[in-house]
Amino acid sequence: MPALSILVVNFQGGRFVDLLLRSLAKTLPAGVDYRVIVVDNYVVGYRVQSRLDLLRKTIIHRARQLVRPPDTSTYAYPVPAGVPVVRGTTGTGPVFWSKQSGVRGKASSQSHARGLAAGYTLVPPDSDFVLLLDQDVVFLQRDWTSTFFAHFDDPDVMLVGAFRETKIYERPFLRPFCLMFRPGFYAGGGDVFTPTPWGDTCSRLTYWCEDQGKRWVLLDNTVNTPGLETPVAGDVAVDTGGHPLLSHCGSGYASKDRAQGWLDEMNTRLESLD
Repeated sequence: MPALSILVVNFQGGRFVDLLLRSLAKTLPAGVDYRVIVVDNYVVGYRVQSRLDLLRKTIIHRARQLVRPPDTSTYAYPVPAGVPVVRGTTGTGPVFWSKQSGVRGKASSQSHARGLAAGYTLVPPDSDFVLLLDQDVVFLQRDWTSTFFAHFDDPDVMLVGAFRETKIYERPFLRPFCLMFRPGFYAGGGDVFTPTPWGDTCSRLTYWCEDQGKRWVLLDNTVNTPGLETPVAGDVAVDTGGHPLLSHCGSGYASKDRAQGWLDEMNTRLESLD
């Protein structure tokens, strides 16, 4: 059985991480060699337009921390029995970004990228695969790992993703919502988890894979597959038979009420999982 490291960045998302861990406990088959690395991410990203703007926002950030330290209760989550969890954390300093060519709109994930970078230092060197997950992901099918591992039977496949970004960067890439990869495929390519000026480190994983002539696989999902509908809320990826494999709460459920609705539905689905 391959050794799997699951990396999750927790940004004030304790209630989501709780649900994710419970879904892992219920859906992973016995005997799977895995560990979950959860990084509490206290880094806040700011867009800046000048050195004066950078200085101003640095002072404001530090002043806010003195007056109102981060609320650690929003990061808290219980660990289900039998789920191996390694905890990590980032610093509380700000990170800065500016508008970059090739990036549409104002999107940047500098903060999340720093969380991934911190967590990746905790991945054991003997891991055969690494799975990146957003905190608001729930697995809905038992033994979902077999769906992912099956694609890696092809030695040229280096990445298997659940969702792809096509709206922000001019060159599409696999998103970190749910992305599994072989950690050794980019040996010699530098540290792909060093945050880039445009933020998202998973773009570097995708582009490195393509530039080396390797392959990646995108699961069918409601974000990138026109006409695909499922009875499950959120951004949903399906297996080869079209059955819901996982759900990602996503930006469409960003409001407080809709996020709670997604959490309630996922809790119900986990309870009824055979």
